[in-house]
Amino acid sequence: PYFGTMTMLQLLNLILWAIHVETNFFRYEGVEFVLMIYAGLLGGAMYVNCAYNLLTDKAINDKDRELCMNLMALAVNIGITLSAVIGCQYR
Repeated sequence: PYFGTMTMLQLLNLILWAIHVETNFFRYEGVEFVLMIYAGLLGGAMYVNCAYNLLTDKAINDKDRELCMNLMALAVNIGITLSAVIGCQYR
């Protein structure tokens, strides 16, 4: 139910990290560690929120629900892979 809020938080996180990559905005490693934990928790919360929404939506029948969960897991893995590939360009 909080897709808009979480999406905006993810966008803010992306902007913060993009600024940091270009300008070394965070001077201390501790700030980076905290933001990495925040990014992981936010990603996990978004995953759980999507899974909950798929599992409790009455408009999706049981046969299609399993397909939806598998497609969601595939999308998550594609997102992780793409972020790793894009991250390699900043090395």
